[in-house]
Amino acid sequence: MYIVFFLMIATNLLAQESYVIDSVCVGTERTYGRDGEEGYTYHWEIIDHQLNDTFPVASVPFEVDLGTDTIYGSESTILWDTDGDYDIRVYVTSEHGCDTVQQGMVRVFPLPEARAGDDVVLCSFDDYTLFGDTAWNHSQIYWGRTGDGTFSNEYSLHPTYTFGPNDILNGEVTLFITAEGLADNGTCIPAVDSVTIKLLPQIEIREQLTVCESSLPYNWNGVEIFAAGTYSDSLTSAGGCDSILVLELFTVPEFRDTVFETVCESSLPYKWNGMDIASAGTYTDSMTSVSGCDSILVLELFTVPEFRDTIFETVCESSLPYNWNGIDIASAGTYMDSLTSAGG
Repeated sequence: MYIVFFLMIATNLLAQESYVIDSVCVGTERTYGRDGEEGYTYHWEIIDHQLNDTFPVASVPFEVDLGTDTIYGSESTILWDTDGDYDIRVYVTSEHGCDTVQQGMVRVFPLPEARAGDDVVLCSFDDYTLFGDTAWNHSQIYWGRTGDGTFSNEYSLHPTYTFGPNDILNGEVTLFITAEGLADNGTCIPAVDSVTIKLLPQIEIREQLTVCESSLPYNWNGVEIFAAGTYSDSLTSAGGCDSILVLELFTVPEFRDTVFETVCESSLPYKWNGMDIASAGTYTDSMTSVSGCDSILVLELFTVPEFRDTIFETVCESSLPYNWNGIDIASAGTYMDSLTSAGG
């Protein structure tokens, strides 16, 4: 790209300040040209205002054929690698030995810099004001984002960002800051930096659990629970956000049933749930219900003793046979009969 600056007469050069012909950022390479006539000679030099020094720079002649005319001149390509103010001076000597001087100032700006700040983790969806962002060597800044939120002012430092629906749905958003250079002619590479915001709001995790009453106390997250009810606990994630755990605990009571049985002593042993019981008393057995909890069965066993009665009878031999309880007895002796009492 050619930068053409105007003539300043040599006799007036010392009396006037240089005017700015170009503004660039560090790292820019520019080509400057000076038109003349055939046979002119050129001497280029740079005046460094920072070092208060002058040094020559290389140049090459050029010739452009326009068909009906030819343009002659000289050009110099300069890489600006240090910021500061510089004067470019060209001494032009005609074929007749007449000298003229051209001079113009080039301002070289440092490259723009920008920092968006450190990545953050937020525990809510509330608006967030950036505080770690900064920029320097810039003419303007502006913000962009990967999500669908909005900035309170996208052209300033420390804006407030309002999260959009997609930001919340995705759980994060990246914000970009861009700083444009002080030279507004495209020679400054913009500085870009970003900050990622992760959204980890407080969440509630609910759990319902049913246990046997006999298994209490129930240990939940290190807490001993002695009765049914609703209990809560909080955990802190790696990002520093709390999660609320809620337990709804239900209990199944122990089932207990008592059976009363009365049996004849003569019917012992009495068989109950696979056990042979040889005497009256209280006996227990446990069974597992369909819910997995124990059921306690209790047997209260009573016995009725055998009743025995002896009757002494004397009869005349001539009255035999003797009828006793429907039995005809033909001779003296001991006889037995059994009856079922009212108790069975």
